[in-house]
Amino acid sequence: MSNNLELGDLKITLTTIEDEPISAKFELPDGSVVTRPFPETGELTMKLGLGLGLSHVQSGGGSSASAPTNTGLPVISGTPTVGQTLSTTNGTWDDGGAAISGYAYQWKAGGVDISGATASTYELTSDEVGDSITVTVTATNSAGSTPATSDAVGPVEDADPNFSSVVLLAGFNGVDGSTTFDDESNSNHTMTAAGNAQVDTAVVKFGTGSLLCDGTGDWINIADSDDWYLPGEFTMEAWVRPDASTVTTRAICGQWTNLNPNNSFYFYYVWSSSTAKSFRFLMSPDGTAASAVGLTQANTNIDQSVFHHVAVDRDASNVARLYVDGVMVASATITGGANVTGNLRVGDRGSGTAPWLGWIDELRITKGVARYASDGGFTPPTAAFPRQ
Repeated sequence: MSNNLELGDLKITLTTIEDEPISAKFELPDGSVVTRPFPETGELTMKLGLGLGLSHVQSGGGSSASAPTNTGLPVISGTPTVGQTLSTTNGTWDDGGAAISGYAYQWKAGGVDISGATASTYELTSDEVGDSITVTVTATNSAGSTPATSDAVGPVEDADPNFSSVVLLAGFNGVDGSTTFDDESNSNHTMTAAGNAQVDTAVVKFGTGSLLCDGTGDWINIADSDDWYLPGEFTMEAWVRPDASTVTTRAICGQWTNLNPNNSFYFYYVWSSSTAKSFRFLMSPDGTAASAVGLTQANTNIDQSVFHHVAVDRDASNVARLYVDGVMVASATITGGANVTGNLRVGDRGSGTAPWLGWIDELRITKGVARYASDGGFTPPTAAFPRQ
């Protein structure tokens, strides 16, 4: 854009080009031309040698740049548990016509700044237990700064005081279609996929993936171990989403070969009709099927479009309880347990006769601890299980 000013024989042209400083062109009466750039701020004075002076005060910038505009909020990743480290993306930004020179971070618990938490990562402490966590990312360029605050994660849960008793912990995270699985407990058991058992990143409860089994020979084998010998207190739990549509038995996990006396336990789901479904648990104190004691949920119309938290535990009085979504649905006295041989299978009971159809997420076995032990039930976990 140009603006002309004529003072007698003196012609002055002021020119503005987007993102460039203003310039002034002076056409003097003798025909000569002088061009001077205007500074971004301050005053430009030019004496013309004709007894005439010209001055212009330039305030602000000569550029059309503006402060950054947020186009996508920062995203927090990580498990909201004491001792775990959360990290954030910067979010996405429109730079406003001037390159973004940097980002600043401020983590918050319950909406209040956490002192000193000004990096792109933050390790949670006991001070944040019960609080939801957000982070504000501020982007800066030469024209200014703009903050953007993430969605909240949490509330923060305390570290697991019984983590040393966890003998299997599998979140089934990874790349979609992967057949590699990790036991994240201290036992670090090797998990070997069979059939088409794989990570599915499209259907998850927590984290980035779940175990998908198609009901035709898909499961994970884990070698025999004393960890699967459960003569006392224990807790077995997972988030599951069954996908059955015909009369069938589908096992979440088990060490049950159907060969006496080599049967220990299995945790399973029975589809009897579209409105009659149930979760169940069976355990043998001596390895024979005949002596097995079962826990059975009354048939109900279980919603197969969502994940359900299912758990079984046995307390110090040998009372075993079965829970679905935090509600105790069955109990019985089960004494002792069988120390058998054979793989523990995830996605089958151990004999290949009850392959899982659907998804399994956050499978955990705790040996020596009854985590819930309550006829009144409990509130199901609201985040992935702690990893420490």
